[in-house]
Amino acid sequence: MSQQHSSTPGVLKLDGALTVDLEDWQSALLPSGRKRLLQKLVINEQRVSNVTRMLLCELDKWNTKATFFVLGEIAIAIPELVREIAAKGHEIASHSPMHVPIGRINRSTIESLIHRDTALLEELAGRRPRGFRAPYFAVGKHDGWLLDILSKEGYWYDSSVVPTWTPLYGTPYAPKSAYFPKMSDVGKAAPDGRIVELPVTVWPSWRNMPGIPVGSGFFLKAWPIQMTMFGLRWNRKSNLPLVLYLHPGDVDTNKESVDGMSFADSVIQYFGAKHGISNLRILLREFRLTTISEAFSSVLETVKK
Repeated sequence: MSQQHSSTPGVLKLDGALTVDLEDWQSALLPSGRKRLLQKLVINEQRVSNVTRMLLCELDKWNTKATFFVLGEIAIAIPELVREIAAKGHEIASHSPMHVPIGRINRSTIESLIHRDTALLEELAGRRPRGFRAPYFAVGKHDGWLLDILSKEGYWYDSSVVPTWTPLYGTPYAPKSAYFPKMSDVGKAAPDGRIVELPVTVWPSWRNMPGIPVGSGFFLKAWPIQMTMFGLRWNRKSNLPLVLYLHPGDVDTNKESVDGMSFADSVIQYFGAKHGISNLRILLREFRLTTISEAFSSVLETVKK
């Protein structure tokens, strides 16, 4: 194993942030494949806990801290896991109360749920969450109303925009680095924004061109690791701080089978799974990653509540 990263402040230049969407992998099945979308999911508590703790051990080996976007259903079902993550020095942020596209929930309902979810995460982590990521990265051009709710709730940043196009998500022409989104068009920057948008890393970062998704997640498993590393190195060379993400399910090679799973879900959940943990180690070996609040501290100071 290569030499582990030093944890002494100022010794190594940070390359960006590592984020984890903490959820039961079945909660991320495509909305079209979940017949009763708004029904409470039965969380496999043991499996989520075991895989997450394996991931925590891996991060410990590399002296790496991360931002965990915690699904509200996980916080309710496994509160001790959230406390454990926070006790290890990782940042706790919100992944929404449930893994449902925000457009499927009434606005007044989602506002109430976010308020309740925020209070729970604050209780478990010992500090109020600063960040939010929508399920399925489902914050699009006309979803500034959600960012307005988050700002009023005291959130500093959102990280739901992916400046590319995929069959599942994407805001292709959004800025590719931190910006204040325009509430009437989240894909555009506004000088008087009230919350910072931290887009997931894509490559290449050419202005007004959709990027190739290399910010991990499914692509951590699917792309050849050489392609992922090339894109991330390009961003680093261009002085663009990285925002990488993954799910515990991306490094889980023993997922149980699910009857009636769609072909698309099968590809997303199982394709390349055997490479997930080894590819993550390659990233952690080369890049100096930490929490969003640390990696983007200077820009977040501008919206400090």
